Amino acid sequence: MPTDARKITLFPTAISNAFACQGSYAVKETVLGGLGYGLKFATGQSAQITGTLLSKDTLDVIDGWNLIGSIFQPITPSSVTSIPPGLITGQFFGYNGSYPNADTIVPGHGYWVKVTQAGKLILSTGGSMRG
Repeated sequence: MPTDARKITLFPTAISNAFACQGSYAVKETVLGGLGYGLKFATGQSAQITGTLLSKDTLDVIDGWNLIGSIFQPITPSSVTSIPPGLITGQFFGYNGSYPNADTIVPGHGYWVKVTQAGKLILSTGGSMRG
């Protein structure tokens, strides 16, 4: 979790607002852990974010498509579990001008995933969890 989660602090060179999506797109001034966000940059960027590294996170999801974030270490989509079990309907998708199937959930990236009902997704490498 970053020490200052404001979009302007974390991504000062972004040329768009930060957009979150759980059912519909919404502009967000603060970028919270667990959610995925869409931002636009004029050129490729690297961002250094300081804060607590999460090895496990529990994310609230709604029925249908959700844009989720990641934890501090890459994990495979097959390692993501859910409460209740079986929520995930298929693949995870990233974004790079199109929506490719993601074989790895990479820190700092957002991923689209479709679920069958509201619940929770659990991303984990082991260790303590933010609930």
